[in-house]
Order: sequence, then structure tokens, then C-alpha cells
Amino acid sequence: MKQTHINMIVCLADGQNAEAAKAARVAEDIDGACSVVEIRAGGGQIASLKALEPDSAVLLLSPGAAPDKRTIAAARDVIQQKGYAAILGSAMHDGGDSFSRLADIDLALRHQQIAQRENLPVDPSCAVFTPEAFRLVSRGGDVCGLDNVHELACALWAMGHEVGFAPALRARCKAPGNWRETASCFVGQGEQFARRLAGVGGMDLEKRPWLPGAAWEALLMLAAAGFAGFALFHDTAGNLIRALICLLLLYPVNRRFLKQVSETAPELMNKALLYCLLRAPCRTGGLLKSAFLRLIGS
Repeated sequence: MKQTHINMIVCLADGQNAEAAKAARVAEDIDGACSVVEIRAGGGQIASLKALEPDSAVLLLSPGAAPDKRTIAAARDVIQQKGYAAILGSAMHDGGDSFSRLADIDLALRHQQIAQRENLPVDPSCAVFTPEAFRLVSRGGDVCGLDNVHELACALWAMGHEVGFAPALRARCKAPGNWRETASCFVGQGEQFARRLAGVGGMDLEKRPWLPGAAWEALLMLAAAGFAGFALFHDTAGNLIRALICLLLLYPVNRRFLKQVSETAPELMNKALLYCLLRAPCRTGGLLKSAFLRLIGS
């Protein structure tokens, strides 16, 4: 039986994804039935994809995401699902240090929540498209932006095409290696969350990824900041206590994550608590930043 040919599009953002491009080339050599197309963000679009094979598929990777043979095999399996124009995947982190282990536990829980709601992933790092669907949404646009996978999926969905999510379709991404990189990752999550709240691509509310935990975190952080601000002018002790209560309420919001860490990696509990305390303000900051930029840009 002839294998589906996979056209892997690897995005080279600012020349920082040499490892991802190298991994794609290795996967290409191992598989034998796929080809790599390297594109730079903002560069000329993909003339080489205008003549795709009828039975081929397009595997699009976000900047920094790298495929392996499992990614390619999953892409072949899921594209055969009848009726889907595109199927989104997500990330798995390289490395085994404490940061990547916490990030993987966090990702697994988020994917579980998303799968239960049958929505799109919050962190789509890869997607497999039919050639027709990819041509439809990629012409004239930059497919290598940081949110390229999400934008193309939203565009397809707005046009009435079916878009799915397959937990088995995962591309390797570099895990955050320190607290600074972890904070930057959380800010990015907040920006993505704001984009979805704004209805990018014309998607209806019930069709957007919705993570109640992220919403509650933002509300609690904004309330805590508000009470702390009021404390400067009125009822200092009372408002500081209210702000502290808001921060303490972050525990039940993150209880599921902390429980999972205690069961699978109890030695990381101290870092997990700091992880949650860092995540809430950073994600909220990313949300506010994205909302502000959207406001001044409108």
C-alpha cells in the first residue's frame, strides 16, 4: 500500500531554528516518503507547494517545532479521518529537567481538558492539512508567523471546513530551561488566550478553546492588583487581606495540576508551587498586553 506523501513546512524564524530544520531533514531521510520545505517568516510564499501530489498531505510546523518519525506517522494516520480539512497537533518537550517535566504535566492536563470539550488546542505547534485546504488559506499570507497554525485553522473553520484535534499528533519543542524562559512562555500563553477571547478568525465562542483555569487566574490577579492599589489610599489592612485572599484562591484553581505533580513527581512540589505563582501574573500580563496592542491598533 502506497504511503501518503508528507510535505513538511519548517518555519525558520530569525535563523534560530537550525535544530528544528536539521531534525526535519533527519526525519525526511528516515521516512523516505516526505519532503522538507523551509520558509522564513515574512518571506516569499511557497511556490513549490503549488504542484502537490493528489494523495499528499501538508504538515505545517510552528517556528521552533521539530518533527520525528512519530509525528510523520501520526500525520499520515489522522489525515485519513474523513471530512477534516485540517487536524491540529500540539507540543511535547525535549529534555528531562524539572522545568520540562512540569511543563509536560501542565500540557498533558490542558490537552485532556481540551479533548473533553472537543475544541482546538491552546498550543497548536503543528497541523496536517489536505493540499486543497492549505492552498485555500495560505495564499498571499505569511504561514510562518508565531500563531500561523492557529490562524490558518481559524480561517478554515470560518469558511465552514471541519477542523479537528488529534492528541497523537505532536511535534517536539524545546522546553523552558530556566525561570526566565518559563515566564516568557506564560506571557505567550496569555497573548494566545487574548487572541481567542477576541474571536480571531471569526470563530464562535463555543468553538474557541476555553480553559476556565486561565480565565480564573486572570480574574484573581486583576482583583488582587485592584485591592493592592486601593490599599494605598483606603483601608490599607483590609484591602491587603483581600488581595492576599485572591492569591490564596489560586490554589484551588491549580489544584488539579498540583495533585498530578504530587502523584507523578512529588520531588518537584516546591517548584510546582512557584510555577503556579509565576504562571498567573505572567499569563495575565500577556493577556493585558495583547488586549492593549489590539486596542491601540484598532
